[in-house]
Amino acid sequence: MSSTSTRASFPASSPGNAPVSSKLLSFFDKVAARPDVSVEALFRGHEALLVGQRPARVSWDVLCDLYDRLDEIGCAGTSVESFGELVLTSNSLRGVNAALAAIASPHLMYRLANKWAGRFLLRHIEVGYEEVSKRRINIEYRIPESYRDCPNFFRVNHGTSVALPTLLGCPPATVRSTIEPRYHRMEIEVAPYSNLGS
Repeated sequence: MSSTSTRASFPASSPGNAPVSSKLLSFFDKVAARPDVSVEALFRGHEALLVGQRPARVSWDVLCDLYDRLDEIGCAGTSVESFGELVLTSNSLRGVNAALAAIASPHLMYRLANKWAGRFLLRHIEVGYEEVSKRRINIEYRIPESYRDCPNFFRVNHGTSVALPTLLGCPPATVRSTIEPRYHRMEIEVAPYSNLGS
């Protein structure tokens, strides 16, 4: 496979706007469903998100509050990175594995996840995506200066990226992360894979 480089840059919305899709809150719903997690502690200060219909978009600050709280809820034996893995290993996703494995590849999964996330879920995050080889991908995220930094957002993304190939029945990816203020770079290596989408 020849090296391809696709870098998508999404301009930040102006401060005060609500650039984040509320669909991302489903991740915290899954975290809250764990028996060792207090829903009240996780959503403290944002209880309105637990009742009634959620708005289509919420502020980045709200999301950062929830990500930061992952350190506070203190689940024994669970790292922040592991929460990202739990989302993809939930039972609700297992039914699609057979169909995905027949037509998709790990590269396609990473490409779609980052394109979709960048364009529809997190419009203010700048995303860089590079397919280095058939087994290696580099992904970069940058949070603009006008928005709050959120290291736990990066750490959860690390865990999700490790687990993403398991949706296709593949081993977890090897992911080397560099996290700096407002910046996350992942160097991802997947196991050898062959199907119609590879």
